Amino acid sequence: KDFLETIQENAGDGFVLVDDRGVIVYANRRMLEMQGLPRERYVGRLFTDFATKPEEAALWMDANRAIMAGASHRVRTEATMATGARLVLDIGMVRIERGGRPYVFSVVRDVTEEARLQAEQKFLLGSTRDLVYRHDTQGIFTYISPSVEALTGYPPEEWRVHYAKYMTDHPVNEKVAGYTEETLRTGRSRSPYLVEFYHKSGRRLMMEVAEQAFHEDGRIAGIVGVARDVTERYRADERQAVQQAVT
Repeated sequence: KDFLETIQENAGDGFVLVDDRGVIVYANRRMLEMQGLPRERYVGRLFTDFATKPEEAALWMDANRAIMAGASHRVRTEATMATGARLVLDIGMVRIERGGRPYVFSVVRDVTEEARLQAEQKFLLGSTRDLVYRHDTQGIFTYISPSVEALTGYPPEEWRVHYAKYMTDHPVNEKVAGYTEETLRTGRSRSPYLVEFYHKSGRRLMMEVAEQAFHEDGRIAGIVGVARDVTERYRADERQAVQQAVT
């Protein structure tokens, strides 16, 4: 018992126990740190006391009643702590029984930094004109940035296919499968190479691609890459080469 209590008290996540009246009967050290309150100012109070708006208190009370009835609940929410700090919290709640009485046990994780990074990543991916993508070891795209529609005319959902689907018959594409296989086999990033795709309108787009493998559970799980439209530059280089050849 003492061993489990020590683990619970020093856990990296916040633990909160609320009784059937909505009173907080236990909070571990991490939960108190997030709230910025000493134990005596947190434990023993109604958990709705810490809601910043009446409608928020009503939502939490409804969730508490549902969990008491046997449901489980998981939510990500932004909350204002007693210190005034705004935190993004990932909260999982479940009913437990102690001494014949029902309680709601909550695990509270501060994901503020994670949420900030996700928001920044979403902004950057939505703003960049370059194409950011990921495909699995079979070559099927599992993610492609929103910029793909402006670039190719096809929305992201139409790119949940093999990378070769929209490739043209241009000679530069003959080496693409070999480059992909090498990256998946060695796990090493490679120098940028060219790939030509069809635009939805039928015109051709020359893309410069930089890729590297990504890992999951210690194994190579696919490729992430960035593609940039170099059509105009490529066509200009072609014209210059032709001019040099005839002179």
